[in-house]
Amino acid sequence: MTSNSSTSPTHQTAEPPPIAMCKTWKRPTSSLPRLQTSLLPNLIVIIFILYSYITTDITQKTIVVRTQPLFPLQNTKEYKEPSPATVTGLNMSLIEHRFSERRNFLLRQCKDRSKWKEHVLKDSPFEIVKRCNVLQAYKVLYCHVLKSGVTSISNLLAHLYNHEEILKSGQMYKILTVLQPTRQRLKEAMNSKRFLRFFVARDPLSRLLSGYLNRIKNTDNRSYQRRHWGPLILGYTRGLRQRDVAYPNKTLYIIPTFEEFARYLASQNPRNFDPHWLPIGFQCGVCKYNYTHIAHLETFSEDIKYIIRVTGIDKGVDMAKINLRQNVGKENTSKVLKKYYATLDTKTLQKIVDIYKDDFKLFGYDPSQMLKEISPNVTIKF
Repeated sequence: MTSNSSTSPTHQTAEPPPIAMCKTWKRPTSSLPRLQTSLLPNLIVIIFILYSYITTDITQKTIVVRTQPLFPLQNTKEYKEPSPATVTGLNMSLIEHRFSERRNFLLRQCKDRSKWKEHVLKDSPFEIVKRCNVLQAYKVLYCHVLKSGVTSISNLLAHLYNHEEILKSGQMYKILTVLQPTRQRLKEAMNSKRFLRFFVARDPLSRLLSGYLNRIKNTDNRSYQRRHWGPLILGYTRGLRQRDVAYPNKTLYIIPTFEEFARYLASQNPRNFDPHWLPIGFQCGVCKYNYTHIAHLETFSEDIKYIIRVTGIDKGVDMAKINLRQNVGKENTSKVLKKYYATLDTKTLQKIVDIYKDDFKLFGYDPSQMLKEISPNVTIKF
């Protein structure tokens, strides 16, 4: 008799797995591999976008402004001056030559004036950081000098970086704080061969007068300078106390004259001046750092247009909205200067010239002719 339990192990049949653990595999219905199938719709969209971009009128395109580098710093090409054929509307050769002359002139002056280097080295990195803006995406460093085109450049930057709240408020100076770099980023930009670094100089006599007219005399401008410096000036020149010259809200009802303003400055240490009339040489580290371009307010429109074009800034902003104000005409400037500076006595005028002597020499300004017109009977040493 044969027993079922004696069946050889080689003929045993395995028990089927539970139904719940079984999975049914189905062949894909598409003939394309799964990866290609998932990429096909994306590829179609990309082709459609590229076709639309190529066929659209370039004047109707919206340019996206980037506030970060478009590519890693180490892969960036070094800054190179463009050939005249690449930019229209400006005499590029003339402007490039002018920039080169100014830069070489400043380097010679800094080398020859050892005492000037000592002044500049007193500026801490923190002071320089407060005055600089770094436009990382455009490889531009700008050191702002107040009363030297700052309003126009701030307006440009506010449009460039789409700060509508600043444009609406009219407080353009706030963009300077927004674009303030860290000390490390400032150091990298100052030492980089890829960055265009610039500031705007101005004739010292014109700049000082502009500071007085705009920040002290103009009562339509509710300036900090008038509230702070006004009582100090009047205290020095007339012996008046703040309560004798200002309302409780610090609004002045007695405005210092330009003669009083100049006489007060002549008695002070220039290092302690307000930035609106602080000598440019005490700002920006002009002999300590290597600036590639030195603009002048007297050629402001051409200089700034050149800079924004060669750096590509004009591709990121609607230039029709930008008003690059140039300084008033030479004839009007001369008349205004003589009107105000003629009120100064010889001692005060000589002191003012001495205070700004380094600015005259560093940036190539010669006040000799103007000083003769202001004070024809007395020689002012320069």
